[in-house]
Amino acid sequence: MRTGQLGVVLAGFRDTAVAETKRAVRVVVEQLLPPLLRLGGGGQEKAPDANLPLARRLQALTPEGFERLLGAVARVVVACTGHAAGLRDAVSRTLDRAKVGGPATFHSGANL
Repeated sequence: MRTGQLGVVLAGFRDTAVAETKRAVRVVVEQLLPPLLRLGGGGQEKAPDANLPLARRLQALTPEGFERLLGAVARVVVACTGHAAGLRDAVSRTLDRAKVGGPATFHSGANL
Protein backbone atom coordinates (compact mmCIF):
# COMPACT_ATOMS: atom_id res chain seq x y z
CA MET A 1 0.00 0.00 0.00
CA ARG A 2 1.26 3.46 -0.82
CA THR A 3 1.42 5.96 2.01
CA GLY A 4 -0.65 8.39 -0.04
CA GLN A 5 -3.60 6.00 0.30
CA LEU A 6 -3.26 5.73 4.07
CA GLY A 7 -5.81 8.48 4.80
CA VAL A 8 -8.42 6.80 2.61
CA VAL A 9 -7.81 3.42 4.24
CA LEU A 10 -8.00 4.87 7.76
CA ALA A 11 -11.21 6.73 6.89
CA GLY A 12 -12.63 3.42 5.66
CA PHE A 13 -11.70 1.76 8.97
CA ARG A 14 -13.38 4.61 10.87
CA ASP A 15 -16.55 4.42 8.78
CA THR A 16 -16.69 0.65 9.20
CA ALA A 17 -16.21 0.93 12.97
CA VAL A 18 -19.03 3.48 13.23
CA ALA A 19 -21.36 1.33 11.12
CA GLU A 20 -20.55 -1.80 13.15
CA THR A 21 -21.18 0.04 16.42
CA LYS A 22 -24.56 1.28 15.20
CA ARG A 23 -25.47 -2.21 14.02
CA ALA A 24 -24.46 -3.74 17.35
CA VAL A 25 -26.55 -1.20 19.28
CA ARG A 26 -29.57 -1.90 17.04
CA VAL A 27 -29.20 -5.64 17.62
CA VAL A 28 -29.02 -5.19 21.40
CA VAL A 29 -32.10 -2.96 21.44
CA GLU A 30 -34.05 -5.33 19.15
CA GLN A 31 -33.19 -8.34 21.31
CA LEU A 32 -33.66 -6.79 24.75
CA LEU A 33 -36.64 -4.52 24.21
CA PRO A 34 -39.34 -7.22 23.84
CA PRO A 35 -38.46 -9.14 27.02
CA LEU A 36 -37.98 -5.92 28.99
CA LEU A 37 -41.40 -4.73 27.88
CA ARG A 38 -42.97 -8.04 28.94
CA LEU A 39 -41.28 -7.85 32.34
CA GLY A 40 -42.32 -4.24 32.84
CA GLY A 41 -45.96 -5.07 33.49
CA GLY A 42 -45.22 -8.01 35.73
CA GLY A 43 -46.50 -10.25 32.97
CA GLN A 44 -50.05 -8.92 33.48
CA GLU A 45 -50.14 -6.03 31.02
CA LYS A 46 -50.03 -6.50 27.30
CA ALA A 47 -46.68 -5.46 25.85
CA PRO A 48 -46.80 -2.64 23.27
CA ASP A 49 -47.13 -3.68 19.65
CA ALA A 50 -43.76 -4.36 18.03
CA ASN A 51 -44.93 -2.27 15.06
CA LEU A 52 -45.12 0.87 17.18
CA PRO A 53 -42.34 3.42 16.71
CA LEU A 54 -39.24 2.80 18.79
CA ALA A 55 -39.84 5.95 20.84
CA ARG A 56 -43.27 4.70 21.94
CA ARG A 57 -41.87 1.30 22.93
CA LEU A 58 -39.06 2.95 24.88
CA GLN A 59 -41.60 5.14 26.70
CA ALA A 60 -43.47 1.98 27.71
CA LEU A 61 -40.44 0.62 29.58
CA THR A 62 -40.29 0.85 33.34
CA PRO A 63 -37.48 3.02 34.68
CA GLU A 64 -35.64 -0.16 35.69
CA GLY A 65 -36.13 -1.68 32.24
CA PHE A 66 -34.89 1.49 30.54
CA GLU A 67 -31.86 1.51 32.84
CA ARG A 68 -31.08 -2.11 31.97
CA LEU A 69 -31.37 -1.35 28.25
CA LEU A 70 -29.09 1.68 28.56
CA GLY A 71 -26.57 -0.40 30.52
CA ALA A 72 -26.50 -3.03 27.77
CA VAL A 73 -26.10 -0.37 25.08
CA ALA A 74 -23.29 1.25 27.07
CA ARG A 75 -21.46 -2.08 27.38
CA VAL A 76 -21.70 -2.57 23.60
CA VAL A 77 -20.36 0.93 22.92
CA VAL A 78 -17.49 0.42 25.37
CA ALA A 79 -16.59 -2.89 23.71
CA CYS A 80 -16.70 -1.34 20.23
CA THR A 81 -14.58 1.66 21.20
CA GLY A 82 -12.13 -0.65 22.96
CA HIS A 83 -11.81 -2.65 19.76
CA ALA A 84 -11.26 0.55 17.74
CA ALA A 85 -8.62 1.72 20.21
CA GLY A 86 -6.84 -1.61 19.86
CA LEU A 87 -6.83 -1.24 16.08
CA ARG A 88 -5.56 2.33 16.42
CA ASP A 89 -2.70 1.16 18.63
CA ALA A 90 -1.79 -1.69 16.28
CA VAL A 91 -1.74 0.62 13.25
CA SER A 92 0.24 3.20 15.19
CA ARG A 93 2.87 0.60 16.16
CA THR A 94 3.06 -0.58 12.55
CA LEU A 95 3.53 2.97 11.31
CA ASP A 96 6.22 3.57 13.93
CA ARG A 97 8.12 0.47 12.80
CA ALA A 98 7.78 1.48 9.15
CA LYS A 99 8.73 5.08 9.97
CA VAL A 100 5.61 6.36 8.20
CA GLY A 101 3.79 9.28 9.75
CA GLY A 102 4.41 8.34 13.37
CA PRO A 103 1.88 8.10 16.18
CA ALA A 104 1.18 11.85 16.49
CA THR A 105 0.07 12.07 12.86
CA PHE A 106 -2.03 8.94 13.14
CA HIS A 107 -3.78 9.89 16.39
CA SER A 108 -4.71 13.36 15.23
CA GLY A 109 -5.85 12.38 11.74
CA ALA A 110 -7.68 9.09 12.12
CA ASN A 111 -10.26 9.82 14.84
CA LEU A 112 -10.87 6.11 15.46
